[in-house]
Amino acid sequence: MENNNQLQLQMSNSNLPAITTAESLAQIRMDERSYPHYKSVTRQARLEWLANQIKYLASITRMRDFDAREAILMATALDDIISMDAVSADLTLAEMADAFKKGVFGFYGEFYGVSAPNLYGFLDKFITSEIKKEATALVLKSHEGSYAEKKTAEKEEQQRRIREEIEEAKRAGTFVPTGQVWFKPQMVNDAVSSKEHREKVRQQAREILNQQ
Repeated sequence: MENNNQLQLQMSNSNLPAITTAESLAQIRMDERSYPHYKSVTRQARLEWLANQIKYLASITRMRDFDAREAILMATALDDIISMDAVSADLTLAEMADAFKKGVFGFYGEFYGVSAPNLYGFLDKFITSEIKKEATALVLKSHEGSYAEKKTAEKEEQQRRIREEIEEAKRAGTFVPTGQVWFKPQMVNDAVSSKEHREKVRQQAREILNQQ
């Protein structure tokens, strides 16, 4: 129950930030713990959230004779379409709420009323907006930086282990300097070949001595 209450708190409009810059949007995209993506929310919770969004939009646009039953029917139809679209389903609730609100205020062209097709169209307009494109580039850059940091840390850890192995070999008296940072241990087949080669050389030496 506590998790459900926490999710409802995260999904409420009062806790969804306004998106004013690409930087703020990028931060929202990278904080899924605070701002869940639509596809990660259970269907029942999604439908309740969408229905509340629709009732809110109907209220601020002064739509008459709009009841809860209509909101639920519209939310169900809209959820079906969003769930079929991987890009729309990956939007955070904050992005969706922002797209809906800007849509009814005419940011994406003339407003023709609250309907499932219109709301889906607002999401599509948001996805192709400049602020969304800029935020996507910022998120990608951040992920690339994180990957580079991870690889650097892995390389440093590998070098640390090598140094520890060298120091251990020195203490055990088995370390042989090679002029290289690291060396590969002699393989079993190589060792056998070397032994056979030495034995062949000794045999040839004995044959020479016997002929004298």
